[in-house]
Amino acid sequence: MTSGHTEETPEGTSADGSIVNFQQGADEAKLWLIDPVTMVGRQLASDALSDFAPVVSADGRTLVFQRSEPSPSQGYRILDSQLFVAGLGNGGLTGAARLVATGFAG
Repeated sequence: MTSGHTEETPEGTSADGSIVNFQQGADEAKLWLIDPVTMVGRQLASDALSDFAPVVSADGRTLVFQRSEPSPSQGYRILDSQLFVAGLGNGGLTGAARLVATGFAG
């Protein structure tokens, strides 16, 4: 369970059920990794752009997510985004996120 003043929508889980991802409705979006036992969270990226719509691989070691473009051309956050991939470990990202495509819905 989470708490806050934003609307939260569950989106999916890893194959083994150890990772649950959800979306919080807000003007700015950030990705967090939260330990389900301790409820301690760590923000995965800290730049000024919004990161959203995460998808975790079946083994829980790879993360694909959307990042808003710095200069939107379409006017819609979902269309004005780029797809990034990064390794995922217990402590967060295992390296820098790498741009793989312009688009959405990883």
